[in-house]
Amino acid sequence: MKTIMTCCVLALFTLTSTPQSLAAANDAATATAVSSTSPAAAAPDTSSAHAPAIYRGGTLASDQLNQFIGVAVSGTSLSVYSACKDKGTLNNGDGTLQAANKCTSDSFKSDSNWADPYTVPTSSIKTITWEQYKHHRILTGAIVSIFFWPAGIPIMFTTLEKDNISITWDNHGATGMLTFQADKKQYHSVLDALSKASGVSVASVQQ
Repeated sequence: MKTIMTCCVLALFTLTSTPQSLAAANDAATATAVSSTSPAAAAPDTSSAHAPAIYRGGTLASDQLNQFIGVAVSGTSLSVYSACKDKGTLNNGDGTLQAANKCTSDSFKSDSNWADPYTVPTSSIKTITWEQYKHHRILTGAIVSIFFWPAGIPIMFTTLEKDNISITWDNHGATGMLTFQADKKQYHSVLDALSKASGVSVASVQQ
């Protein structure tokens, strides 16, 4: 008789406690699943680009015109490097070398060598314009053909492209502009970084 009563008590205890345990386990599993599938906070825009370029005009020093510069775009700033830490050397023709007065294209191959940046916030950028110039090389081909016939014929059917980027800004009343010729392999990344960081759409002009 005692054995029967003991079995009944154990059965009753099992029936009343198991659903609660299962419910608690299910709630914990559900909470874990919800937390693991919750979307993470969006990361801030960190668009960036670094490219050597040729200065074609703007508010930088006039003696920088047609000289190499460095252009760096981050998520918050546009920096233009008009000088380099190492200006390199020049060959005097007799085998001796001397320090160069100006930076060369080789000086700007590494952005770690760039110096004297002029920086403006990307939030101050007002316009971004991409100008692509295409010139047929007919005259160049004709000149080559005079000396190396008929090597100049194929040149006449090629085009020379130049990609210029122009930017204007207004930094709390301090306005400025910059035009530079970008490298063909890098101007897309520069335009993309400028547009994303500033929120300004790129206007294109083709000639």
